[in-house]
Amino acid sequence: MTDLKRAMPTIHLDGPIEDAALASAFRQHIALILVDYLPRQRWFGDKERAIVTVVFTDVAICACGDDWHVLALIDVRFHQGSAAYFLPLTVTAPSAPLVAAPLVRLVAQSREWHVSEALAVPAFQRWLLDQLAADRELRGEQGRFRWSAYDTLDSFLGPARAGGSRLSGADQSNSAVVYGDALILKAFRRLQAGVNPDEEVGRFLAERTAFRRIPLPVGSVAYVSDDERDGYRSIALVQCYEPSVGDGWSYLLDRLQKAADDRTGTAGPALALEDLRGLGTRTGQLHTALATDSSHPGFAPEPTTAVDVAGWRTASLAALTRTRDLLRDRPAGLPQDARELAAAFVARTDELAHRLDGFLALTGTAKIRVHGDYHLGQVLRTPDADWVILDFEGEPARPIEERRAKTSPLKDVAGMLRSFAYARGAVLRQNDDREEQESPRAAWLSAWEANARAAFLSGYRVQTADRGAAFVPADAATFDAALAAWELDKALYEVHYELNHRPAFVSLPLAGILDRRA
Repeated sequence: MTDLKRAMPTIHLDGPIEDAALASAFRQHIALILVDYLPRQRWFGDKERAIVTVVFTDVAICACGDDWHVLALIDVRFHQGSAAYFLPLTVTAPSAPLVAAPLVRLVAQSREWHVSEALAVPAFQRWLLDQLAADRELRGEQGRFRWSAYDTLDSFLGPARAGGSRLSGADQSNSAVVYGDALILKAFRRLQAGVNPDEEVGRFLAERTAFRRIPLPVGSVAYVSDDERDGYRSIALVQCYEPSVGDGWSYLLDRLQKAADDRTGTAGPALALEDLRGLGTRTGQLHTALATDSSHPGFAPEPTTAVDVAGWRTASLAALTRTRDLLRDRPAGLPQDARELAAAFVARTDELAHRLDGFLALTGTAKIRVHGDYHLGQVLRTPDADWVILDFEGEPARPIEERRAKTSPLKDVAGMLRSFAYARGAVLRQNDDREEQESPRAAWLSAWEANARAAFLSGYRVQTADRGAAFVPADAATFDAALAAWELDKALYEVHYELNHRPAFVSLPLAGILDRRA
């Protein structure tokens, strides 16, 4: 404890700890500490931007026994722009069990207190659930935090309270607390004005459709500002906990890796194909459910117009041009195999642009609400050998209105197919030997990916195109052309991501774009 004390900053308060004194300490002192603290947190989504300052925009404090629970909104300001985050904190005596390293030590009237991130603290976890069960509100200085329990909550409360609670160890942009394998609370850390699509889509599917391969939503937490211009912000979503044998990525990667290490090829291209056909079926059922309610303005299907198609194509062409320029200007920093692929990409840019004409095939189909960030990590493999689809918030860095926009569901399909390519590539890259890229192991992995794509699309089309769904082209060739355009759009995004974060992996999306295997 002595070393911990020396490492922690210390704040001295002139008087006793009380709500006003705590709020003042947060604004004057803890805000300064957060400049260095936030970039080290896995949920912080702006690590590439240098923080200039942090401002507490609202603080709500609740005294609970000898502790204080604090719900705070902070504005993180950069050289250009800013971002809002949710920061729950606890103020506890040093004798309390230490779950995570405190941010700071408070000293008031010769007594010592620790300020810590709250979501890892069991007492705070229980408090959050209690507030939801009671439909409470907690007043801040500029607005109020509001818990809303849905009718579905009651049947889960007993098991949730009896089973204890824990902070999920998943590495993601949100923070999740699991209650007794009965409920899971997902706290949205990076905030935007409006209802989070994960809350909106989950409630729509649960309340207005028969689709049930999702975690059932049972409650939510929101911040409602006194300023009508700022309005409503989703803070957290509470859902039933779905048992699983892993997410789709870990499940599939484990099976592929074992088969690849076997090197006999006996698992070969047949590996998990029925599983992925089933995933295609569930995906088709999801899109059908999202397109069923013409009376709900946020979900009613709308015709895809020439303006929509032109917008998708123009945005993708711009991404194609930016990618060409990046690859032409930065070859020296790439691995040799990526340099060869980059040169081929630059030479074929005009040819690739014609692939984006596939968007034209979508004119007249219906555009609907979609998942928006669909890949193997967004599905769970359940113990009954089925799938559950989760995380409907879309790409958190994009504006909420963009994530709520209706589009072609082939965008989701393309995202999942690209995830298959990454699974194959991840297994192959376990061995960096160039000869391995040409080995029988590589050949059956390529055959597996081709068959996995076919199985998934077969399951999807049976539920959609084969049943006359208005949101996809009925003709197979037209369907394939439109899908190819969306896949190219997704792969261009992946190229930029890999160039900025993992240059050694950029050959994977480049090879997919060029129809070569990496």
